[in-house]
Amino acid sequence: MQQKVGDSIISVKIQTTSGQNVDIQDLSKGKKTILYLMRDYACVLAQYDLLLLSREYSRITDLNAQSLFVIQTSATTAAECLPSEIPFTVLCDPNGLIHSIYGAGSADTMELLGNSITMARIQSAKDIGFIHGKDEGNNLQLPAVIIFDAYGIARYTHYGKTGDDVPSVSTVVDVIKDI
Repeated sequence: MQQKVGDSIISVKIQTTSGQNVDIQDLSKGKKTILYLMRDYACVLAQYDLLLLSREYSRITDLNAQSLFVIQTSATTAAECLPSEIPFTVLCDPNGLIHSIYGAGSADTMELLGNSITMARIQSAKDIGFIHGKDEGNNLQLPAVIIFDAYGIARYTHYGKTGDDVPSVSTVVDVIKDI
């Protein structure tokens, strides 16, 4: 079931890229938290979104907020593939459990996963060198972004309609400023 504004963050254990088990609720205590639910890191869109967030992450930390970036990739694969300079926490959900708990949906077919804007964004990612890797997780996974206040209450939810339907960092920053 999708989270709604006013819902509490759900306590669930998940692995970090180093294989450590953590609880999303514990990680978010006392801090505004943006929970990104993404596809696996093999997806060039997930790689591209991670890069864009990394480049502008100081805009989020300047507001005393943090991001938890959940990918449907194993900790082993993430440790091998992810850049080492990521300024936020990346969590591994290879079986899609967290995505399911938080209600992130899937497209019915690969054709419904994207549109011309999605294809242009994939091309932009490829143009800067991203390549599709080894698939893990749900290839039809749609993204979701949920922003929680410092008390763990959802103040914004966005459930993607296509594989690239993720709010910009500017949109996220505007929401954080208002909570």
